[in-house]
Formats: sequence, C-alpha cells, structure tokens
Amino acid sequence: MGKADNGLNKDVHKKQNRQRSDDEAKGYLKEFVEQAKAAKVLARYVLIVQCMTCLYVDSEENIEEDLVWVEERAKETWVS
Repeated sequence: MGKADNGLNKDVHKKQNRQRSDDEAKGYLKEFVEQAKAAKVLARYVLIVQCMTCLYVDSEENIEEDLVWVEERAKETWVS
C-alpha cells in the first residue's frame, strides 16, 4: 500500500500545482486586461489633449468637428 499511496500523493500534488498555475495565469490575464483598459483611457485622454491644443489655434466653428475626429481616432485605435 505504501507505493500506491505514494503514487496517489504525487498525482494529487501534480493536480494542485496545475491548479495553482491556472490560477496564476488567470491572475496575470486579469492584470493584463486591467492595464489594457487603463492604457485605452490614457490613449483617449492623450488624443483629447492633442485635439484641445489644436482647438486653441482652430476657430470655434470647427470645435465640434474636431471632437468627432477624436472619437473616430479613439475607435480606430481601440477596437472593442
């Protein structure tokens, strides 16, 4: 019975290690997704700031058009 118990313990240990690896991978994936979401927000903010800088130079007639341009660029950059 000693060898059978030892083999069973090894299988249980392997399964636990595999589960731990799966949990770590899920954790890394979750962290990556959160960072990607933050990067999306940051990229959109940068586009808006760039556009707002142009707005000071541009006439008031084009403000709405420029904001639409920013939204379109954000959609092109970050496809959901």
